[in-house]
Amino acid sequence: MATVKRPQPIAGRRERRRVEVRRRLLEVGERVFLHKGVAGTTINEITEAADIGFGTFYSYFESKEQLATEVAEMVARREVEMLSTVRSADPAEAMASTLATIVRRDRASPQRTRFLIEAGTDSGVLEREYGLLIMRLVRDGVIAGRFDREYAEHAPWSVAALVLGTLFYGATAPDPAAFERGLVYHTLRMLGVSAEDCRELAGRAASDRM
Repeated sequence: MATVKRPQPIAGRRERRRVEVRRRLLEVGERVFLHKGVAGTTINEITEAADIGFGTFYSYFESKEQLATEVAEMVARREVEMLSTVRSADPAEAMASTLATIVRRDRASPQRTRFLIEAGTDSGVLEREYGLLIMRLVRDGVIAGRFDREYAEHAPWSVAALVLGTLFYGATAPDPAAFERGLVYHTLRMLGVSAEDCRELAGRAASDRM
């Protein structure tokens, strides 16, 4: 006997439609924001690219800025997830390699960096997403005895501030290798790592031998 397909509940179809439209707005928003920036983008450009009505936009987001903030969260979270794959048996080396990777990815995609700064600074997205990553790295270093506990108690948000500074200036540094070395050296010194180890790890990070 043939199976009779029952019609799907209207509420279920509506919910899937809402999820699909929201996903499309986020994807299109990311593409347009990275190309034109938040200030240079209009809601009309986003809705046309997403193939939805102008008024429909406001059923999902209160403003262009709200969309930009959620896109920034999505992009920053994706970056942090990638950075979280950087591993090393030595927590100091993991921190050094993570910082160097941030600098290199900034240089490789300056449009992404500009967007994250524009949309993610005032909203706290950058501080929150990158700050949690840095706190985990610092915690791992303290547990392993690699970072000084007294230094580390006050270090995570200071290191997070350095990361934000990296996003602002790393992509345009005239000497990228020197910028990486300085960032790694001063961050690890802040965490109580010896000057000798800091110089070695900074040199290795900048020469991409990790």
